[in-house]
Amino acid sequence: MPSSSTTSLLTLTLFLTLSPTTAYFFRRLSSFLARDPSNKSIDKSDPPQLSPVPSPTTASNSIQITPIGHISSIYPLCVGTPRQGSLSPSSRASLTLSPDSACISGLSSFTHVWILFHFHLNTSGRRVRSKISPPSLGGKKVGVLSTRSPHRYNDIGFSLVRLESIQIKKNVATLKLTGVDLCDGTPVIDVKPYVPHYDSVGYGSDEVAEVPGWINEGLKLRRKVVFKEGCKDKVTMKRLKFYDETSDFFEAVEEILSVDVRSKYHTKKARSGKSSQPAVSSTGSRVDLEEVEGVCRQQIDSVMVYFKCERNVGKEWGEGSGAEDFIEVIDMVHV
Repeated sequence: MPSSSTTSLLTLTLFLTLSPTTAYFFRRLSSFLARDPSNKSIDKSDPPQLSPVPSPTTASNSIQITPIGHISSIYPLCVGTPRQGSLSPSSRASLTLSPDSACISGLSSFTHVWILFHFHLNTSGRRVRSKISPPSLGGKKVGVLSTRSPHRYNDIGFSLVRLESIQIKKNVATLKLTGVDLCDGTPVIDVKPYVPHYDSVGYGSDEVAEVPGWINEGLKLRRKVVFKEGCKDKVTMKRLKFYDETSDFFEAVEEILSVDVRSKYHTKKARSGKSSQPAVSSTGSRVDLEEVEGVCRQQIDSVMVYFKCERNVGKEWGEGSGAEDFIEVIDMVHV
């Protein structure tokens, strides 16, 4: 057994050379080793019970990030938003940047950009599960870091979107985007140009990126969407915020509803007509709209879309996620 002086020297050396957390552990360990073995009160059959190692409160263990802009989009809420923007190329949004417009000089030469953002609508304080059940897996679980789930250890997301144009007014730059999966009000952390030489595996080579089969199969699925006769008549171009033509808006609605896959719980709610989003005005305030029993509703742009969701019997793959259900849009009303 080492002497008390030897133990003290060991503790001092480790404390000076190791990180605070590691040094704390060895201080506790050396203290245990220095105990008198003749002390019968020590149960040598059990290991020492060390108290939890405190997290060092140094500045290096925290990161402070300030958003450089915010998103304005056709999705006022997260439910029903596509899991990836490329699945709905007709979806639209704009990003207004806080830094002066000089920061985007040269960006207009790129057709696509990466948007790094914060999942601001995630439930506050929610514990992140290490393993989750992606809709496409029908109840089977994989690690959260093997998925694109928005519920992560840090609420950070990234999206590849198409840059349609850039507007500058009074030194404030606004990026016009399509193919988005970003909710209204999303804080943006950074913008980077998409460069296929760096960002596309196999660009200029024979290398192929591999993904699990459940991802390939899930991405092939689309829900059939039909519009009830006359339901489009209530939508007027002048009251749309992001679209100049109603035909483009209707195309976006069909894309969004066709790729909307959800958890088993939310799929069950949709099939029973109990998936009902609150309406949000252009100012962000809630609007009271009549609910229709047995009918789902989802707001896209300034329009509340009412639809029915029917299970596609015999389609095993989409059973839990609703990825192969039938969708009938029965009404559309401006908020």
